[in-house]
Amino acid sequence: MSNIVYLLIVLPIIAAMICFLIRVDLVRAITVTATGAVLSVTSLVLLGHGDFTCHVAGGWETLVTVLDFALLALVLFFGFKLNNRIIKSLTIFQLLLLAFFELFILEH
Repeated sequence: MSNIVYLLIVLPIIAAMICFLIRVDLVRAITVTATGAVLSVTSLVLLGHGDFTCHVAGGWETLVTVLDFALLALVLFFGFKLNNRIIKSLTIFQLLLLAFFELFILEH
């Protein structure tokens, strides 16, 4: 099961690097489509294994939480910069859900 979680974490990073380094539209389209398909199937396989917990050693949990909020803040910044109501609304909603989850659901 750890290989499945590893794939779900690492594959988007590899796909992002491919899309950043190779500026050909066809390669990007194939990369994004294939990555989406693999992530979907892998997520369903993980779901089929039932409940699981993923424990991270050390202070990584705090770092991931801070980076989650930082990434959402960056998306919200671009939403305001582009004056896009959909981006702003969805990002604020996701920020509220993440804050609720971190404050009330997770046991730190």
